Amino acid sequence: MAYLTPEIPVLSEESDYSKRHQWPLCWLLDPLDGTKEFIHERDEFTINLSLIRHHKTIFSVIVVPCEKRMYMGYLQDLPFRYQFSQRQWYQYQQNLADYKQIQVGLSHGSKDIRYQQFMDHIAQQYPVVRREAGSAYKFCMMLEGVIDIYPRFHPTSEWDTSAGQGLLESIGGGLLSLQKEPFAYNARSSVLNNGFIAFTNQVTRTLSLEALAQVKL
Repeated sequence: MAYLTPEIPVLSEESDYSKRHQWPLCWLLDPLDGTKEFIHERDEFTINLSLIRHHKTIFSVIVVPCEKRMYMGYLQDLPFRYQFSQRQWYQYQQNLADYKQIQVGLSHGSKDIRYQQFMDHIAQQYPVVRREAGSAYKFCMMLEGVIDIYPRFHPTSEWDTSAGQGLLESIGGGLLSLQKEPFAYNARSSVLNNGFIAFTNQVTRTLSLEALAQVKL
């Protein structure tokens, strides 16, 4: 990035971002998202990259090295998946799901009672399937239709969520804070996020917010 776009600063955990609020445009980078997955030799770690303009994600990339796969998208277009082993591009196909069940994505071993409260409310309307996976890899599973809703009640950093939020917004889904607002990037005093709800479309958005209202935060 520094070579291709030397005029655009990079915001990451490893960079000096003390003057970041002066940047109207910047890259947001996490070179290894899912450190626990990497240490435990699970394939669910990713590389996250996004371009931020005036606090909004306009371009997103998530790479899954172990699967030799990349997800990439601009905000106004349906995203693409590139399979390195086949050297082939695939574009996301928008489907109106007729839900027989709701697949909820959680981190491995999540035991916080709030997640169970969240799923219990959804279970009043649909059977719930729990899908466990690491960090931003869950956003990839959402693009693949393997996860419908991803609640997170623990802090993350901006570089953990920006690319995933951008990709979800490009398919008609999104990511909202627990105060029901989209995250704005490089805008707050801290690069830490509070919790969030991620969803794939307006149906799962409604389900997510209804369930969130039943959780004792």
